[in-house]
Amino acid sequence: MYVSSERDGVVAVVDPLTAKVVKKIEVGAQTTSLLLDRKQRRLFAANAGSDTVSVIDTKTDRVTRTLLVRPDDARGLPGATPTGLALSPDEKRLYVTVADMNALAVVSLPDGKLQGYVPVGWY
Repeated sequence: MYVSSERDGVVAVVDPLTAKVVKKIEVGAQTTSLLLDRKQRRLFAANAGSDTVSVIDTKTDRVTRTLLVRPDDARGLPGATPTGLALSPDEKRLYVTVADMNALAVVSLPDGKLQGYVPVGWY
């Protein structure tokens, strides 16, 4: 079982039988949302404080990729604040709510590239 720790910037692997943390996976700051893919092989962690999404291999419990959802022209400036996650039905695209931008970021998973933003309602 996986549990995010917004304070510590980790995803904790918890043994469901003992409720004890067996491993901590370092991700970005303020991890607010987790999403497993259909086969439960990849875990996505939205890191609101670092404007990233960590992709974790659930077999090894290691981060395999970090996706930046902040616009290219704002590199180094915080403020996208990813808070929610969803996968397209074919699991080739990751949709990330970016609260401070009032938008939905669209990320191509095969190459990890940010495709663009869809404007949505406030936060």
